[in-house]
Amino acid sequence: FFTITHAGMEGHTNLSSTSRGKIDHANQPPSSRPFFPQIARAPVKKRASIMSSESPSPDTTNPNCCQKETANVWTHLKRVFLPIRASIPNARERSKLESSSKTNEALQQFCVWRRSSLMVASPSVFASMILGFINLEFYLGNDSPWNGFGKFLFVMLELSDLFLFVAVCYAATKWHQVRRSTRALRIGWTISIILPLLPAIFPLEMVVDQFVVFDLKETGDVFYVKIELALRYVLQLLPVVVTVPSSAVRAALRIRHLMPHSSLPGWILLICAPFYSLVVLIALVVVTQVAGDVLLLIGTLLLVLKPCVYLLRGSLFVGVSTPKVEKQIRTTMYVGVALGVAGIVMVTLWAFTANVGIRPIGSEKDCDREDCLLTYDQGAKILFEWIGRTLVTTVIFCDFLIAMVLKDWEHARNREDLLGPDRHTDFEALHQVLANQRTTQKDKNSSNPSTLEDTSKTYKDPELGTGIPHDASLEAGKQQQEDVPKLTTDTPSSVPAPSPTLGDMEES
Repeated sequence: FFTITHAGMEGHTNLSSTSRGKIDHANQPPSSRPFFPQIARAPVKKRASIMSSESPSPDTTNPNCCQKETANVWTHLKRVFLPIRASIPNARERSKLESSSKTNEALQQFCVWRRSSLMVASPSVFASMILGFINLEFYLGNDSPWNGFGKFLFVMLELSDLFLFVAVCYAATKWHQVRRSTRALRIGWTISIILPLLPAIFPLEMVVDQFVVFDLKETGDVFYVKIELALRYVLQLLPVVVTVPSSAVRAALRIRHLMPHSSLPGWILLICAPFYSLVVLIALVVVTQVAGDVLLLIGTLLLVLKPCVYLLRGSLFVGVSTPKVEKQIRTTMYVGVALGVAGIVMVTLWAFTANVGIRPIGSEKDCDREDCLLTYDQGAKILFEWIGRTLVTTVIFCDFLIAMVLKDWEHARNREDLLGPDRHTDFEALHQVLANQRTTQKDKNSSNPSTLEDTSKTYKDPELGTGIPHDASLEAGKQQQEDVPKLTTDTPSSVPAPSPTLGDMEES
């Protein structure tokens, strides 16, 4: 705005030395733009020429000519939810990346996607941090049952979001310096993972005042208070525990789409998918047994089945990338996203509607009467923390996978230069053994389609007394006939052989 106004004022001052309708374009700087009084005082026929001569025409051959100088909120949101290949840097981002010697298109797309993910995650982390500081009144108030050590642990719990927020802001600021941004984000994320686990590993007697513990033991409510505290820890640690395997799966899908010719992200996806289902099942099974209903059960099953979709179609993610395979991968991803969204909706409905002895979320008055586990502020904190941690952890795992793919490529080149053709010897031998086993099994099944039926038909030999196959019994009978001595020619031929009677035929 100030640049345009300054240029327009320069054009307006040059107008004073000219007559009305006659503009001296030679005295104007080439970078100045037409100001409104300049256009208004010119004749109608001259206005079009002024605008065409002063304003540069867009270069349609340059793909970046129509891109905006800055990315707005909608651009950052689209980058987060769309694949990395769809993240196109604008002119300012491209110039900053090129100044940092990052000219590769895929690397530029990854950097701008990373920047947008951190910028979208920062408001959620900030909201979680503010709500955490508000909830400190519950732990630090005069009526708080916690002792000094317990208050210290819960203060450290809420400070974890502060460390994460500072790391996210610094990483988003230094987004074009990938190494420095990655190092800061890893340090802040590690601290934010460790600190929330500290209050949960200490028992009730170590974090609560001794007089309160004595009163609970006198009334016999200490066991129920421990169960309630354990459920509260489970709900508070869900964003920390569940986001790790889920973000690993999301990162593997992202890098698989960014580098389709590398099978390493696909194998990471197949390894992390069952762990994701297992962690979600373990995290929600405690809540399901204590305060669960049909909504929570359905939501848990949907969240557990989401990674199973990737396992069923695992050959797509580790095989050769073709347009047909990429289309099938997108369809599989859509099915997984639909299952995940449906599961989250079911769990959210359960949190606001369930009433099995005690409600999961309620007002502060309900929490004071011990009618609910968490207040609405604490529930909102869990939601914002889950969103922020999911985005941040996805970025961190993407950084890890990019480094793994790069190192794997470097080691493969070094092995090729060092060993040459000999590096394929062991792999070829293993491949040949596995191929021969498959071929042998396939030939056996195709040549003997009724093997089980033939072996079931056995014949019990009266002399051997054991069941043998029918074909084997025939061979044994032929062998016995050969072993019987033949009649000699000394037997008189005039003696007729006795004819078999009816009794002999019946016995036979």
